Amino acid sequence: MAKNHTVILIDCDFDTPINYFRQAQEIYLIQSLDVLTIQPLTAFLRELKAKNILDEQKLRIVLNKVVKVRGVNEKTIIGGMAFYNDPSMSFMTELFDRNLIKYISIPFDENVYASYLSSLIECEITLKGYPKNIMQSLQELANMIYPVASGKSTYKPPTVSNNGFSASINSTLDQMKKYQYLGRKKEVLIAIVIILIVVIIGLIIYNLRIHKKIQTFKNINQKITNLSVVQDFMTAIGETTSVDDKIKKINEILIEKYEIKYSTIVVFDGAEYVVKASNVDPRHWQSLRSLQDVDMFKDSIATATPKYVTVNNDSERLPYQKMEFGRAKSAIFFPLYIDNVYIGYWIIESGVAHDFDNVDTTVLEVIKDNIVSVLKTVTHQKTLESIVRKDLYSGLYSEEYLYGEGRKIIDQYTTSSICMFRITNLEEINKNYSRELGNEVITEVSQKVQENISDTYVFVRYMGPKFVIAFSGVDTDSVADFLNDLKNSIEEMDISLRDENGDIIEGQTTKVTLNIALSTYYKGTGLEEILKKLEEYLDNADKNESDITNI
Repeated sequence: MAKNHTVILIDCDFDTPINYFRQAQEIYLIQSLDVLTIQPLTAFLRELKAKNILDEQKLRIVLNKVVKVRGVNEKTIIGGMAFYNDPSMSFMTELFDRNLIKYISIPFDENVYASYLSSLIECEITLKGYPKNIMQSLQELANMIYPVASGKSTYKPPTVSNNGFSASINSTLDQMKKYQYLGRKKEVLIAIVIILIVVIIGLIIYNLRIHKKIQTFKNINQKITNLSVVQDFMTAIGETTSVDDKIKKINEILIEKYEIKYSTIVVFDGAEYVVKASNVDPRHWQSLRSLQDVDMFKDSIATATPKYVTVNNDSERLPYQKMEFGRAKSAIFFPLYIDNVYIGYWIIESGVAHDFDNVDTTVLEVIKDNIVSVLKTVTHQKTLESIVRKDLYSGLYSEEYLYGEGRKIIDQYTTSSICMFRITNLEEINKNYSRELGNEVITEVSQKVQENISDTYVFVRYMGPKFVIAFSGVDTDSVADFLNDLKNSIEEMDISLRDENGDIIEGQTTKVTLNIALSTYYKGTGLEEILKKLEEYLDNADKNESDITNI
């Protein structure tokens, strides 16, 4: 038979002679979803394997009458067929690799099954009326048994003239051959279309992922830039410079980090709008500090939203420009608010028309908020600078001087010694003698200290009977001996109140006692905290204490 025929199909069961399985090129295991029939099949396969007849390369599986069953699918049935389990569950034998074996599923259709049974009874075998899914499954099975790919054998059903089949059988066989060829051709076309679609979808997904990665990189880079700008802002705020210098420094940072051609910050000082920082030629400042009067910017100020303006050609100029044509061709105006109070604006300009068309305004809004935060911070410094005064009796600067100009001097060095001393009996002098003598005590003690310290040291009247000396660049060990000598010198003084003629007023002479606390200040740390610590110590010390304490 093998010599005379191309394809031989044999319907086998467990009683079929074993040599048929040895000679067969392919063995098809027909299995339904009835799990009770799996054990006899696996027992038979194990017997073939024990006799070295079973070759898993020959095995194919046809899952017949497949229906949807909860908890059971095709892989579950194939997995059950892949192993032989001893009835006593004492051992298990693997029959084939369940992940590599070829298989096909034939779905169960009640109408098809009824039609099939009817055709058997009437001897009229036909595929007419079968649904597409059944035809597709049968076609796949035919392709598996009768391959049509190039280089492989092709099964041709027997013709009417030499087979003895009825006309209906031959017609069915011819239709199967026709469906197989047309279906195969259709499958190839569908496969090509599907492959093209998959490739296109893959390219789209790839491009989207690349775009997403690029955006992520841009966002990370932008965040790094923003953090760098914030850090530079904080460094500028911490510098020992005036408020105006800090604002100018901030504007320079914006121009450098964000590559802005022109940047101008205008702030209302209570009387008028003042250009606080700008890299624009000063001859244009007059128009730049009057933008709040331009109609298009009034709406921006009222709604607290930025305004973008641009020209369309080189012959035009921006609405707020007066004598300047070539400098700026596009601009974005940002109103600035502190606690919902309008304080001024920030405007960036470019010499190119439509230069800001695609700019990320979200980033610019973050920059604007940082500018507002800085302005809010330096406002407190401006307040301190404005309230610094000289004490009437000592001629010394007040406490606020320490946090402004005084700190510039102190922060020229890495470490400094901060000394706070208290005239412990000043209140008694005011009470038991007179307030005028108390004022004289403040004056003469201040003069004595000033005579003995360098002009490079900061000496202020801190509050009431307390004074502060900042020994810039000097450690506490070096200061201690000097303070001890100075303390003794002051406490030995006789301080008297004199009349208009310079004569000592009777009963208006006294001595003073000092209590001194000393600590180390490190540049960039909290000077306020050190002063607070020294003040708390002196305020809580015994009134009779007269010593030098290093805290």
